[in-house]
Amino acid sequence: MIYISHFAGQYDWVDSVVTYYTNGPLSEEATLTGHSHGVRCVITYYNNSKPYLASGDLVGKIELWDLMTQKLQNTLEGHTHRVTSFAILRSGKNNFLASGSSDQTIKLWNLTDYTLLSTLSGINSGVYSILMFQEAVSSKPYLISGHWEGEVMMWSE
Repeated sequence: MIYISHFAGQYDWVDSVVTYYTNGPLSEEATLTGHSHGVRCVITYYNNSKPYLASGDLVGKIELWDLMTQKLQNTLEGHTHRVTSFAILRSGKNNFLASGSSDQTIKLWNLTDYTLLSTLSGINSGVYSILMFQEAVSSKPYLISGHWEGEVMMWSE
């Protein structure tokens, strides 16, 4: 099991490192450094039984980390402002990352080849939180997003 330290501070005060724990909150495993600006959100996922972590920062950069080697695997760029939230969808053997931002967009990324698949726009305020929802493995997934102005939107294919 992987535990992540929370660092969502008030205003823009957040740290630019990610610390994670594997045996509960009192045994630090590693500190991952690479962001040049404060880290705003993190999420963990598994790919081929290996643990990974995605971290998003205040300038819109997303870094993907291999937690076994503690090495940066890839950087995803496309947001123009802070990354505020993540959601993971697993479809077959592929993982997809949804990233919400205060630039008023949600971006969908393929975590196999690190490509940007789609940008969801038409949002009137920054994206505060996102959630992937799928009723059953065979059903289509939905993305639910919450926004700074109090709006909630549901997205589908």
